[in-house]
Amino acid sequence: MPPTLVLIRHAQAEHNATNDWSIHDPPLTQLGEQQSRELQESLKQSDIGNQVELIVVSAQRRTLQTATIGLDWLIKKGVPGMFHLGRGNNVTRPSYEPAGQHGLT
Repeated sequence: MPPTLVLIRHAQAEHNATNDWSIHDPPLTQLGEQQSRELQESLKQSDIGNQVELIVVSAQRRTLQTATIGLDWLIKKGVPGMFHLGRGNNVTRPSYEPAGQHGLT
């Protein structure tokens, strides 16, 4: 059976809330952190959330924060993760780097 792909957009970040696109690598807002916690609860209760075998996330603060809050339970279960440095802001590292031995930590 082919793998299932679940795409998750980052939660609300400062630049979304303020429409200030000049903020470099903006963090999540309080609402964004809450959205990430809601993502976690929703995925925990779903069949697809419990079938995740790999976490891939872009290496920007808002996406890493969304993943570490929203997917924390998967990371703690040992689901491997990596971050991807694609065409995002100020990419200076190699295309892929491991995100830690057991996830994105």
